Amino acid sequence: MTGYLRKGLTVAAILAAATSSTPALMGGQTPPSPEEAAMAAADEKGRILSPKDMKQISDAIGARCTHCHVAKKPDGKPDYKAPSPLKETAKYMKIHFVDGLVTRDGKPLTCANCHAGKTRFLPHELLPDAPKSSVKGDRMELMKKMNVIAKSLGVKCDFCHAKGPDGKFAYELPTAHKQIAKVMMTEIVDKYKLKDGGELTCATCHAGKTEFLPHHTAEGGGEKTGK
Repeated sequence: MTGYLRKGLTVAAILAAATSSTPALMGGQTPPSPEEAAMAAADEKGRILSPKDMKQISDAIGARCTHCHVAKKPDGKPDYKAPSPLKETAKYMKIHFVDGLVTRDGKPLTCANCHAGKTRFLPHELLPDAPKSSVKGDRMELMKKMNVIAKSLGVKCDFCHAKGPDGKFAYELPTAHKQIAKVMMTEIVDKYKLKDGGELTCATCHAGKTEFLPHHTAEGGGEKTGK
C-alpha cells in the first residue's frame, strides 16, 4: 500500500482488536486524526462497532454475522471478540478501502459500493460468454499501459494472456485474469480515487504483488504473503 491508504493503518480495526501503529506517509509521519485516535482508544478497551453498524456490513455483503464470527462461546453463542480469517479481511478492507477511498465526485464509500449484497464481487471463473478483446487506438500506447499494469502486479504477460496454437500470445482471447482485471479497472480504478485527491492505480493496492489481501490459516493466525 502506498499514499493515503498507508495512513489508514493508523485506524483501529472495526470488528475486534487491531493495530494502532502509524507508518510513514510519503516520506514523513502523519499523526492520526482525532477520529482515528478515538477509534484506536476504543479498540484498546475491547469495544466493537454497534449492532446497527454490523447490520449494515452484513447486509452489504449479503451474509449473516456468523459468516465472519465463526468462533463460539461455551454456551454456544457467537464469540464476537475472537479472531477469524474473514474478520481480518474485513478489517483490512475497511482500513484500506472504505476509509481510504472516495468516489470520483467525492462521496464516501461503504461495503455495499462493491459488494452489493454479495460476499464476493469479483468473478473467480471465466464467464462462458466472456467477450474477446477488441483492441482500439494506438497499439504502442496500449502496450505501455499493459507494462505498467504488469509491473504493478509483479507479473509477466502470460499471467493474464493466453497463447495460441502457434505459441504466440493471442491477446484477443478471454481469460479469467483478464476478466478480473477489466472488472477492477472499470469498477474500482475508474470509479474511485484516494481520499486525499490522489489517483488510484493498480500499484496503489498491489504494490508489486498479485494478491494484496491478508491470508490466514483457519485458526486465524499465520498470515501469508500474497503472491
